[in-house]
Amino acid sequence: MQPARWLGGITFAWGLVATFSAFCNDKNAFIACRLLLGVFEAGLFPGFLVYLSMFYNKGSIALRVAYLFSTAAWAGALGGLVAYAIGFLDGAHGWAGWRWIFLINGIPTIVTGVVAPFVLPNSPDTAKFLTEEERESLRIIRRREVGQTASSQLMNKKDAMDALKDWKTWVISSGQYCLNSMLYSFSVFLPTIINLSGNGWSTIQV
Repeated sequence: MQPARWLGGITFAWGLVATFSAFCNDKNAFIACRLLLGVFEAGLFPGFLVYLSMFYNKGSIALRVAYLFSTAAWAGALGGLVAYAIGFLDGAHGWAGWRWIFLINGIPTIVTGVVAPFVLPNSPDTAKFLTEEERESLRIIRRREVGQTASSQLMNKKDAMDALKDWKTWVISSGQYCLNSMLYSFSVFLPTIINLSGNGWSTIQV
């Protein structure tokens, strides 16, 4: 599975699910869509980290991961405002505002998923925006890293199974799950909590 196809494929898949969530008519259908959304989106962030590690060495990757986290923060900050603006479509063509939010946010995601495999290089060797000298520099930098081997640049089933059998993988994953449950529960429901606090603020202020 090439990285560009993986990232583009799961983006396309969750874009479809998000878009068609607008057509849900009962709680069970909505829960099913939310679960599918999680299944497809779960591979994106880890996929980004693996993808970045193909281009940057250990000394350079931290800054790029920080950029990635910052885009998530900006998306969270702006997403509420975008949803508020789309909410003005409430009642248009007989649709509730929340349906328009899913539809309008989902369609660009689908387009992004379609375009990504044609834009993203699968490795430094296939990156058209790099010169041959830059590609060779990247190879040299990677080879000089401590613990770097040729086989570590390849993904294979045995390595994946070894990682799944390692207890440390499950401890770290459990910790991350608990952390994210608190973080996203707080961030997602914070506007509702503020709104219910009786401060008299408008929806846009909240």
